[in-house]
Amino acid sequence: MKEALPCISIFISVASLCIAFYVMYRDRTRFDVFGSYKESFANMADGIYIKTVNSGRRPITLYALTFTCKGGKVHKFKITNSIGARAVSPFDNQDMSHPCLSESQFFEFLLDRTNFDFESFQLKSVVKVQIESSTGSSMIIQGLANEIKKNAHHLQ
Repeated sequence: MKEALPCISIFISVASLCIAFYVMYRDRTRFDVFGSYKESFANMADGIYIKTVNSGRRPITLYALTFTCKGGKVHKFKITNSIGARAVSPFDNQDMSHPCLSESQFFEFLLDRTNFDFESFQLKSVVKVQIESSTGSSMIIQGLANEIKKNAHHLQ
């Protein structure tokens, strides 16, 4: 029996270490991002629709929307709770904090000419669009750069 106790304790230690790594892996921050180009009637208010869903167990704070162009130029815009709100008055007190998503929560916004200035950069040269969190992790929005390039003349 004395010879079996060290083997049992080593087995329990290894098993608990494996469980701890599994829980750590499962408990990490994850989020999914969906984006698309939204066309309007007669292309009067076309925009970019983006939806972010927290698919992990930890809360996540969205930080920035990044457009990367061909020449390596990067345009970064902070994501706030009022990013998709229409500009009614320059004196409105809007919530400028970053959206924080708990487990299974989502945040969606639409960027169009009424609430976002697309004139500041060349949309036809966009190579990649991604969302960054406050922890430094980022997620590329698949296919959105191609849709923006195809419809850049309607956004500007």
